[in-house]
Amino acid sequence: MLSCHWCGPSAVAAVFAISASISLLSPATPIAPTTAPFTRIGTPPRSTGMLTYMHERIPGVEVDDATFARMEGLSGDAAAATGIEIAAEAIQRLRRVPGVSGVHLMAPGWESIAVPAVVRAAGLGSAALG
Repeated sequence: MLSCHWCGPSAVAAVFAISASISLLSPATPIAPTTAPFTRIGTPPRSTGMLTYMHERIPGVEVDDATFARMEGLSGDAAAATGIEIAAEAIQRLRRVPGVSGVHLMAPGWESIAVPAVVRAAGLGSAALG
């Protein structure tokens, strides 16, 4: 999964999917008494090229072999659907982390398609789109 290692537990930010680095979020502590922890979930991947770019060029982002393998050979709608699944699975795992109260999901260039699809797939409901 993608993980972001430049953020500490007080910032409680991660890029899109979390596996081993979920421990960074536990326990999640607010950065101020009135600020609830949240996690930033970046764009669902649409290709291995996108994963490679993020892995090699965005500081702190690491993509594990399993995520590359899931996306390998996929393109078009199949790649988009798998990327949405990966993001939704990450959100489902994050929902079980004590202290994480929300996610910030981005999908530049395909937000009108990806964001509602990830929200539905993660079981967040339409209120999450508000």
